[in-house]
Amino acid sequence: MASTREVFRVDHERVKEDTASEIIQQQEMKHYFSWVMLLSAVIGMGAACQQTSNTTTQAITNTVIGTNGTTAGEYRIYNAGEVTQAAAAGDVVLFFHAPWCPTCAALDRSITASGADIPAGLMIFKTDYDTSQELKEKYGVTYQHTLVQVDANGNMITKWSGGNTLQSILDRVQ
Repeated sequence: MASTREVFRVDHERVKEDTASEIIQQQEMKHYFSWVMLLSAVIGMGAACQQTSNTTTQAITNTVIGTNGTTAGEYRIYNAGEVTQAAAAGDVVLFFHAPWCPTCAALDRSITASGADIPAGLMIFKTDYDTSQELKEKYGVTYQHTLVQVDANGNMITKWSGGNTLQSILDRVQ
């Protein structure tokens, strides 16, 4: 028959093993829930970005009336046919925008908020950096937040990067 000391030692070892097992399970659960929370946050941010992107797209497709009551310039989603027409009538700037780019978002907000200040004869086209491979190659665009002024034949007049206000575009248009 086992002595009391041996029984106690065996029970004590079993308790230590059970406790260690419980601690490991708790740590695994914490790790699992951390990943679940992180994944939920990423999915939520993606949905918020998509919603913001859709709102901006709807907002910038409308003609803006300037503060003096005349038709102001416009900020529109890129359309090749409209670029050719607009360049024949005035200045055209392609804004290579990426929805994941914070400086692009700042410039986009500035242009949208200051739309009435876009001078007549200037058309700014929001061009999707992620999907406009041909245009990026044509104008040598290697990173988002690049702006390209083009003429009526689609030739580049000037190209620059940077600036997060509408005024920064107006200062560079030739």
